This record gives sequence, structure tokens and C-alpha cells, in this order.
Amino acid sequence: MPKWTYDYFVYSFHCNPKAKIRISAIAQILQESAWMHAESFGAGYQSLQPEGLMWVLSGLKIMVKDFPGWGDSLSLNTWGKKYENLFAYRDFEVFDANTNSLKIQASSAWLLVDSATHRPQRITPHLQRIPPESDSVYDAKPGQINLPESFESSRELKVPYADIDVYNHVNNTKYIQWCIDSLDDYHLGKFEISEFEIRFVSEAHLNDEVIIFYQKVADGYAFMAKNKETDKEIFRAEAKISY
Repeated sequence: MPKWTYDYFVYSFHCNPKAKIRISAIAQILQESAWMHAESFGAGYQSLQPEGLMWVLSGLKIMVKDFPGWGDSLSLNTWGKKYENLFAYRDFEVFDANTNSLKIQASSAWLLVDSATHRPQRITPHLQRIPPESDSVYDAKPGQINLPESFESSRELKVPYADIDVYNHVNNTKYIQWCIDSLDDYHLGKFEISEFEIRFVSEAHLNDEVIIFYQKVADGYAFMAKNKETDKEIFRAEAKISY
């Protein structure tokens, strides 16, 4: 079936001090579900390796209606939505497995790139192996983020080995956690993050020195990260908050 369903359990290591699932852990579950669904159609990591191709996430928007907590059982649906220009779009819905109440919705945009050069490739009909579904949880392209004119705050980090994934670069979910780790007021429990959106611009690698800029805006926070040495943008993101 074009729509794919998988059951997840929220373990303690997914959770923040409030025993609620972290935004970055949500992104991990979404990413893994996307890979498994794609693999079932011969378009996943293992299937594309011999063809010298791989999927990279370009944009992601997560919309949380109610944060699942430690011990919750979840049912996740994901499906390919459409192919448009160089992008493949995929949506997600996460439900409480016991009550069937909607917890999370998300939308993503993916690029197919050459494994050696990392240059985007056309998604030809031969590669459009995941049949698209017409259902949509978000109609705009995820990752379309306008940055503030300036940032008042920043912090620096050196990319650790623990943040490197199977593609030998920083995994996209780690960028999300970098943003959350920048917000002292969130750590103090002053607000919740109801939406998180991110656009991935370039790669970061082991031992890269990164500057993360962040700024309070009208309905949340804006973020942007750059490579300290090259001044190249790595990602931009925004978080909407609720009190």
C-alpha cells in the first residue's frame, strides 16, 4: 500500500525532563519511517546504494498537537505526496495507538543526490517508485523560512563524533537538538514548542566549528547556523512556542 503504518513506543531516552518526547526524537522517528517506507518500494538506502544515489532531507515541518509521553504507544502513518521539480514530498501523521487521537503532523521535502558528488539529480519516472497519495497535512513547501534582520544571541560548538550519521555528516535530527539546546527559557520550562520547521542548506562534518545564531521573534524563535571557517550557512529554522 502507498500509505505505510508503523507502531512505535516512547521510551525514556526519547524524553525530556518533563517525560515528554523531544522534538528531535520525533524527527528521528519520522526519518526512520521514511527510510523504511522507501525501502519497501525499492527506493531506500540499501536499494539506492548500488545506483550511486541517496536521499537527503531538504526541509521539515513538525506540528505538535499534543506531546506523547514516556510509555505511550504510537501509530505512525507516512506516504509519498508528490514529485515536483527536483523534490519528493512526504507527509506524516502520528496517533495515540490506544485512543486514535492525533498527536503530531509533519511534512517533508527530499532531494535525490549523487552519492559521490552530492549534487541533486532529476527524479526521473524510473526513480519515482513510491506511488504518490493525494492526502496532505501541509500544502506549502516545508523549510521556507524568513530570517530576522539580525540575531542578538549566538553560541559555538565543535561537531562531535556522536552527531555523525551513515552518510558521514551531521544527521539532520542533531541540528534540531542544537537549536533546542540554545534556549535557556525552554530548559526552565517557561514554554512548549508547538511547531518546528527547518531548512537544510549545507553539510556539517566531524570537528567543524559551527556558530548557531538565535533570536526571539513574534511567535517563537528563529535560528541560523554557519560554518565558522567558511561562513557558509548550514541550516535555518524557526520554532513556534506556546505558554
